[in-house]
Amino acid sequence: MQKKILGWSFFLTTLCLVSPCLAQEVQDPVVVEIVAERFVFTPSRVTVSQGSTIEFRLKSEDTSHGFLIVGTDIDVIIPKRRQGEAKVTFVADTPGSFRFECSKLCGAGHHFMRGTIEVSSTVTNKASKPDTDVGSQQ
Repeated sequence: MQKKILGWSFFLTTLCLVSPCLAQEVQDPVVVEIVAERFVFTPSRVTVSQGSTIEFRLKSEDTSHGFLIVGTDIDVIIPKRRQGEAKVTFVADTPGSFRFECSKLCGAGHHFMRGTIEVSSTVTNKASKPDTDVGSQQ
């Protein structure tokens, strides 16, 4: 009998400790589609709220390109046109600015292929062209 009481006590204590984790809302990732073409990423600026998970879907409209988020281990090859897409996940757990760039030499304007991920604790999730909001991605 004493073993049963101890067992139930352990079970209830564990349940109380774990239940806050179970109660947290599971959010779907923010999906951002980026097209690489002729030395430009479109959109080149992505703004998300801190804590968001971003799923980048990367396509090329010409040759193959790279997609590197500077300061992270994210560095993938975007296949050339009609050869599929690359997908990467970025967890925006730290506020600030994160630069992304082409990591595969793709021609004379290669060094112009850059973009920014802005992570803010107060802004809704959106992808935008330079200085142009294209709407919510949630």
